[in-house]
Amino acid sequence: MSHNPNFDRFIDQILPDSLAGVRVMDVGHGLGQTGYNFKSLYAIDRGYPVLYGIEKYSRYHAVCVNNGIYDVLKLQDAADPWDYPPGYFGVSIAQEVLEHNPKHKALKIIENMEYYTNGLIIVTTPIGVDPSPAGRHGNPLSEHKSIWYRRDFTDLGFNTNNVMVAHTSKAVNWFAKFYYRLKGRDISGKVIAWKWVKGGK
Repeated sequence: MSHNPNFDRFIDQILPDSLAGVRVMDVGHGLGQTGYNFKSLYAIDRGYPVLYGIEKYSRYHAVCVNNGIYDVLKLQDAADPWDYPPGYFGVSIAQEVLEHNPKHKALKIIENMEYYTNGLIIVTTPIGVDPSPAGRHGNPLSEHKSIWYRRDFTDLGFNTNNVMVAHTSKAVNWFAKFYYRLKGRDISGKVIAWKWVKGGK
């Protein structure tokens, strides 16, 4: 859903050298910011991928159908089986998606990403953020339903990195660091996790 320019820069560093013709799946595409990055920011030096998207919220899906960024879009729950062969995608990415699902369902989304991807999978999520109510853009699915920590991903074989949340001032950044330390959480409040997989397993 929401995104962070620090994520964008880090993702740019871990993507394959070429995206030309690579099938990329944007899991929970939301309003399409990740798709926009793949067709602009990341494509500058790597070429244009074939961009797919899955989204459960019909209003976000309709926006992306109309904006023309994606090549193929499907309205569906990403935890359900995908209508593609095993290992079909070269990259699958889920930005700010997992926390909107109960843990068991989010793990199924990761399992699907691994099964349908022969290449790189990337996920980003807040760290240690308590469940919160819905309300963003009137989206009933925007509620946070699970809490994640870096070890959740390392236990699944992911590489991980904390990415500092971008704030508007040094004072706000200082307060954010203080707050997360006070709560006993990673000070960044965000994690990016990635690994290379062989689909179909």
